Amino acid sequence: MSEIIKAFPANPTNSLIEAQDILFQATYTAEFLRGSICNAAGLDNGFELSPAEAYGFANVLQNLIESIKKASTILEECEREAQS
Repeated sequence: MSEIIKAFPANPTNSLIEAQDILFQATYTAEFLRGSICNAAGLDNGFELSPAEAYGFANVLQNLIESIKKASTILEECEREAQS
């Protein structure tokens, strides 16, 4: 009688916790940026970003994008492992 043995990661919960942590951080960053923009937009003359601020803003958004992609990849891997 042959038995099928499935190999799972040592602790799949760790991957899910990592993905959840990444998404919480991404959410916090997005909420912070939204709040900052809304506060600045409340000024009578609107708001402008200096080149340095615009670069910083773009950098934060790029980091946010990369974090979301990483969390998505982790979740996709967990889903594939669960299906096999």
